[in-house]
Amino acid sequence: MKKLIFILVLTTTFFVSCKKEKFPDIDDLSGSWIEQTDHFNKHKLIFNKEVLIFIKPTSIDTFSYHLDKKQELIFFTSSIGESNHKVLFDKKENKLSIWDLLGGIPEKEIVTVFLKE
Repeated sequence: MKKLIFILVLTTTFFVSCKKEKFPDIDDLSGSWIEQTDHFNKHKLIFNKEVLIFIKPTSIDTFSYHLDKKQELIFFTSSIGESNHKVLFDKKENKLSIWDLLGGIPEKEIVTVFLKE
């Protein structure tokens, strides 16, 4: 019986530790991120403690941002308005995934992946 309990605890611990992606905190986000795509013109994000600089091929936007850990959302605020996006961070691969950041088809979620520079 003790062996069975030990095996169950060990198996549970293994599966919990396998989850690579988590909701980021501000320290995880800090720095420069480059979009992972085959396109020549890539988007770049630069996170400071309270400000995001979003560098696009044709323009640069600045947003304030805050994180909602409970909903796993990041909120961007600018003079134009506010948007929110699901966000996950893969610490092992230093990869940031943001849903519907660049727009697209309303019925389909599109994930944009960034790697830390």
